Amino acid sequence: LPLYASARQLIDAAERLMSEHGFDNVSIAALVREASSSVGGFYGRFQDKDGLLLALHERLIQEIDARVTAFEIPGRFDGATLREIVRACVRELVTVYRERRWLFLAFTARSIGNEELWKRGMSFRASVIDRFAALVLRRRDQIAHPEPELAAELGAQMVFALMDQAVILGELRVGGEPLPDERVAEELERSFLAYLGITGEDT
Repeated sequence: LPLYASARQLIDAAERLMSEHGFDNVSIAALVREASSSVGGFYGRFQDKDGLLLALHERLIQEIDARVTAFEIPGRFDGATLREIVRACVRELVTVYRERRWLFLAFTARSIGNEELWKRGMSFRASVIDRFAALVLRRRDQIAHPEPELAAELGAQMVFALMDQAVILGELRVGGEPLPDERVAEELERSFLAYLGITGEDT
């Protein structure tokens, strides 16, 4: 009898295989072997690989939402400076992009021909940027830019854009040399703060 793994088991198997080989290089046959299921079991859960990718995208959205929500808990940044808030947000973003690079890359490639994936991704991205900007605006009095709302949102967009580049290229390079994640986070933090009009180390 064919084995019918749960959708979660298939998604877990997909994450394991695709993190090593990439989305396009993992066949349904390999996926169901990894999940101890069958091809029939897969199609009982998903219409095709794009359907699986939508499920993977939904789980990633839930994960990122939980990470952002943890930052929004009342008291989370009580007493924190603007620099400390920006640092925490940027480092969290760099971490999740690096940990889930293969997923972001698959979403970027597939969303070109998948309107549902594109709309879902853009909507959630805009939401996270808005929430990121709202965290920064908690220290509006420390922002020197003449338009704090614009600076907070556009600055967040610039951070996301550079991480998108890192996903597509595999790494960020300067002068032909790759930048380690720690340095990427430091430079993104410095750039964002400078755009907000923040200088020095005490703010």
